[in-house]
Amino acid sequence: MANLVSQKVIESIKEQISQEPENTNNYFRLANTYAMFEDYENALIVYLDLFKKNSDNTIIINSIGSIYFYQKNYEKAFEYFEKAIAINPLDFSGYLNIANIFAEKRDYKSAFDFFDKAIDLAPKNASLYTMKGDLYQETGALEESIKCYEKAVEINPNDFESFVSMASAYFADSNYTKALEFYKKGSEINPKDCRTYACIANTYTILGDKENAFEYYEKAIEANPEYYDAYLCYAMSSQNNQKSKEIFSKAIEIQPQNPKGYIALGNLCFDEKEFDKAIEFYQIATQKDEKNITGFLSIANTCVILDDIASALENYKKAYDINPNDIELMLLYNDALDEFMKKKNKETK
Repeated sequence: MANLVSQKVIESIKEQISQEPENTNNYFRLANTYAMFEDYENALIVYLDLFKKNSDNTIIINSIGSIYFYQKNYEKAFEYFEKAIAINPLDFSGYLNIANIFAEKRDYKSAFDFFDKAIDLAPKNASLYTMKGDLYQETGALEESIKCYEKAVEINPNDFESFVSMASAYFADSNYTKALEFYKKGSEINPKDCRTYACIANTYTILGDKENAFEYYEKAIEANPEYYDAYLCYAMSSQNNQKSKEIFSKAIEIQPQNPKGYIALGNLCFDEKEFDKAIEFYQIATQKDEKNITGFLSIANTCVILDDIASALENYKKAYDINPNDIELMLLYNDALDEFMKKKNKETK
């Protein structure tokens, strides 16, 4: 679908170019559209052609650098970002772009240095503080990240991203009360964001407040009726097994090829001691994903309870074959093999 949409948009812009071949804006729109649909090769061709005719245009130069950045050609990206800075050293964009290169290369000291240079040039840009805070959070410097987010919301009290990022920093620091406070502020600013509701629900789940968790998973689904993972969590937060089954089934309707829904339904049947049904759902999960270790392990564990050691051994073996470096899987397989041999020996005596 996305390819069809991109093709139609690109054809439309090309038609405009054929009618106005001297209009630079149309070429720039074409390059931007290629980039938006991640066709970086064609985007680069158009941007470079524009650069030949507009070699002092920092927007084009930064765009070329960004394409190289997306292609992970950091050396070329750095080269073009430096060109942009040389032409206009008062534009923060080049410094920000170089900061992102250093962040990708895990050279955090240099990344922060260039973030600071960008902020010096644009001290009222809330997004710069948010991005710097995100980098601090990535490095585990949660206190520093929160300071950056606080500065961002001081500049822009309606900065949704900063409130949500601040909440995630408090969450990572196990300060769940503060996390809830800022997630909720974020949801007030952007009441249509399904993931913020899910984060609130997850936080309530950790706090053991299943009632509020259930309410916010429900809000997440209302905001996005196709939010698969929210259905799974929503079902698990329900106190009613029948209700949970209905919700898991809805998740499966949305993503019938995703094994997680079948595993979840199997676990519910397992908890209700409906072991045969549980195995059916686990088997569907392994059919959807032949490398699904959880599915094979779940079948094996259920077979052990049913005293079907041969089937348990078979499925432990399948799980172990997928990841032969997992010591725990090896031990489970060996235990099942020992049990199988004991049972076999008894039968032959």
